[in-house]
Amino acid sequence: MRKRLAVVTMFWLWLAACGGDDDAPSMEPDAATPAAPDAGPPGPDAGTDEMPPDAAPPDAAPTDAAPPDAAPMEPDGGPAGPTIETVETEGGFTQVRQGDAVRLVVTGQNLEGVTRLVVSGFVIYPLAVTATDVRAWIEAPHGLAFGPRDVTVSGPDGSDSEPGAIEVTPYVVAPRALRDGHGTFQSPLYLCDDEVETARAGDTILLLDGQHVCDDAVDLGEGGQIVQGQGRSTTTLGSDDRASSGNFEIRLPFSKRVVTTFRDLAMRTLPPLDRGAIDLAGDGALVVERVTFRASAIRIAGDCPLCETAVTVRESSFLGAIGIKAAGRTRVDVADSVFTAAAIGIEANGGRVSIARTTFDRCFVGVFLDRGDGEPARAEILDSAFPDNQTGILLRAGRLAITGSSIEDTEAPGGSTRGIHIDGGGVLEATRVTIAGQEVSGIEAFVSRARVDSASVTLRDVLIDGGQYGVRLRGSSEGGGLFMTSTTVRDQTVAAVSYGFARAVGYDFRGGNQLSAVSGGSAVALEDARVDPLFADPIPAAGIRLNGRSPPAGVVPGPTEQLPDYRIVDPRSAIEF
Repeated sequence: MRKRLAVVTMFWLWLAACGGDDDAPSMEPDAATPAAPDAGPPGPDAGTDEMPPDAAPPDAAPTDAAPPDAAPMEPDGGPAGPTIETVETEGGFTQVRQGDAVRLVVTGQNLEGVTRLVVSGFVIYPLAVTATDVRAWIEAPHGLAFGPRDVTVSGPDGSDSEPGAIEVTPYVVAPRALRDGHGTFQSPLYLCDDEVETARAGDTILLLDGQHVCDDAVDLGEGGQIVQGQGRSTTTLGSDDRASSGNFEIRLPFSKRVVTTFRDLAMRTLPPLDRGAIDLAGDGALVVERVTFRASAIRIAGDCPLCETAVTVRESSFLGAIGIKAAGRTRVDVADSVFTAAAIGIEANGGRVSIARTTFDRCFVGVFLDRGDGEPARAEILDSAFPDNQTGILLRAGRLAITGSSIEDTEAPGGSTRGIHIDGGGVLEATRVTIAGQEVSGIEAFVSRARVDSASVTLRDVLIDGGQYGVRLRGSSEGGGLFMTSTTVRDQTVAAVSYGFARAVGYDFRGGNQLSAVSGGSAVALEDARVDPLFADPIPAAGIRLNGRSPPAGVVPGPTEQLPDYRIVDPRSAIEF
């Protein structure tokens, strides 16, 4: 107890020396007593009922406590999260092309903690981060869908996002673009730039309005791209200068099937004669929609031995040269299109051809079908028109089925020579077809003894009007023949039907057919022109009408003629009415 009194006495003496009683703090029970600054661990008396001299009374508040009526203090704020201010590429653009890799720069505040950058659909490479910017390489995959993308940065302190900060574009190509363009709307490419050829399957090459001219071919490699114009009247590829044409070469792989598309543009290319505006080889498919071709158009090699190269053409037009030339294992489908003043509208050396609602106007040959390295061509023509062609269809080998179509001369006489010409061999099936105004013949076939081929002609509901011959068949066909049902052949100056297949094994003119020739002279409705026929059976013609009359029933042997109804040339030949 004496020790405590001594300490208290010394404290009051020190306090008086420093200022006296007037400055002494209040010793109210709730007043805080400051703790000794260097107080160490408890002394020997710790744990007793007596408090050490430097301890505060039991009811005293902590020295840093606020008075009872004071408002509570705000807690210290945590670190601020990242904030985006600008987003652009290192070149200052906000657009990125399909298949391109660029360095993206994001500026803002509190970015030092950013650990992740996200741009939807992009591949992101390692980050470089400071307090005010984030930099990273970003790559747009080939075929990435167009449109705006949000950019988001995030880290332990939070995240921030900029909606639509980066836009994905196609390969944008402008007629007068700079050579170092990036291929976006903000920085378009030039067509001859090598960067155009980096486009891959799924990418779009967008040709802006104007005339695009290139000295070299654009190599689309393995194909699969979309070459898109902005309209046939506004977007033009190539020029009338053969040295500056700009054709496209596509080498499709044999291992996978891809589709390459051209649409909404005009191609005025003049490539070398052995090449087309679009050259296609290998496996895969080509789609052409709303494209105007001038001079030379599409060439398909069809050189895949175990696969088929396919070409689909819709709502397109072809002027001059050869519109489509296909060889080998190919499939060509054409609809709602026009071929004008072409040397050959469509040429198929093997493969398969389908034509619907298409016009072949003033061509030397509208459609040409031949044998390729493998099988002969096969074609189907529906609801199409062949006005004013020198020869509407030339069939050298293969099979043709034509339905609901017309082959006519609508101009001055003499412009159209032959409707359908079979040269060497082939199978023709015509249903609901009109052939009119041909100078020489509506349908004719010539089969060479040397080739030992066969020609077969089947006509159903066919009208052949005018010309020297309606149907004229000659040669030594191995098999084949002529088969007619509900067919009218009229107003020919030499013969409506002249049948001269000496070796054919099939013929049938029965079934409601009507034949008539121009009256006067030597014109005849039906001519059996077989010479030394191998098979001398009579031609079945029961029920046929010749010049509006029904001949008396019976077999009429040759040689004989009853003008203008019939003529039989060889003594071994006969017609059975």
